[in-house]
Amino acid sequence: MLRFIVGRAGSGKSHRILKEMSAAYDNKKTDNLILLIPEQYSLEASADFMDKMGQHGHIHMDVLSFKRLAHRVFEETGATDRVQISELGKTMLLRRIFEKHAADLKVYGRMAGRSGFMESFNRLIAEMKRAQVTEADMERQLEGLEDSLLRRKLEDVTTLYRAFNDQMAGAYFDDEDVLDLLIDKIDEATFLKDMKIWIDGFNGFTQQEYVVLEKLMRHAPYMTIALTYDPDRSATDRDLFNSTEKTFKKVKRYGC
Repeated sequence: MLRFIVGRAGSGKSHRILKEMSAAYDNKKTDNLILLIPEQYSLEASADFMDKMGQHGHIHMDVLSFKRLAHRVFEETGATDRVQISELGKTMLLRRIFEKHAADLKVYGRMAGRSGFMESFNRLIAEMKRAQVTEADMERQLEGLEDSLLRRKLEDVTTLYRAFNDQMAGAYFDDEDVLDLLIDKIDEATFLKDMKIWIDGFNGFTQQEYVVLEKLMRHAPYMTIALTYDPDRSATDRDLFNSTEKTFKKVKRYGC
């Protein structure tokens, strides 16, 4: 079952979540509650939050980010034989790829040595992976596109993206791959079958996270998502909630 708690900032959404989780606590199933929060929220901050709500020591639950949820799943199912690569390792790998394909690049070959460029290209690849952009998606973008600076840039990105994925395949995985691994493994995680999940602190989700949510909805019998959103269409500041309204509607589609 998917449900939402919506309201403006400071309207008590988080307070309500903690009250609901306390009421749902079952001392015979001490690991059946999850609070899913953004990665930047520390466990220490979450523990402090629980203390303020007077729940510390009374309710046992997991406070997880999407990535920490992934590692919980991997503990049960196993993850991968590949080695996790650091950001520095990815940058070094990209440098080698640029050197190898320098003769094939039409725009970016001469930019590879510029200060900060490799780190920027690394971030571009990370964003593409979070959005689940594939090499085939890139090739479709090129179809029918006339010769131009845009086309040459897209051709370079496609060449480099393909080479990067080829180098990573079977050997390495990065932070963005963690959620793809989770998507592959989540159906095997038996502990989620009895799980009740609350989600708080997000204004939106990446495409990878939407797919994870869709999979969680299939297995967890209960999911509640809190969003800072005012559904009152007569509100004079309604445009402030355009982003979270899109999130609200998209999550609903996945939950249907």
